[in-house]
Amino acid sequence: MCRLLGHAPNARPFGKGIRFLSKSDVEFRMVLRYLQAAAWRDHQVAWFCYALETEKLIKVGIRGLPVDTAPDMILAALQELEFPAEYVRHIPPSKKVNPAACFMPSLDI
Repeated sequence: MCRLLGHAPNARPFGKGIRFLSKSDVEFRMVLRYLQAAAWRDHQVAWFCYALETEKLIKVGIRGLPVDTAPDMILAALQELEFPAEYVRHIPPSKKVNPAACFMPSLDI
C-alpha cells in the first residue's frame, strides 16, 4: 500500500482490525481499491467503509402541501427553480403523528 500511496497510510488499530484515515478523496479510493483486491485474493479479508461526505445524499422533506398535490407538479416547480430534482415521492401521512402530507424529492446536489 505504501507503493500505491507514495507514503505510509494513516492507519490506527481499531478493535480487532485497522482503521484507515484517508487525507483526500483520491487516497480514499486508492485504499478502497487495495482492500477490494485484497478481499478478492483472500476471502478471509473482511472490510467495510463509509461513504465520503462529498458523496452523501441530502434528504429533503416538503410539508404543508395538500395531500392530493401531484408529485409531478412539485417536480416541475423544483426544476423551474433550477433545483436538480429527478423525482418526487409522496410519503403517506401517519395518522398517529401528523395527518399532513409529506413529499420527498430526490435532489442531486
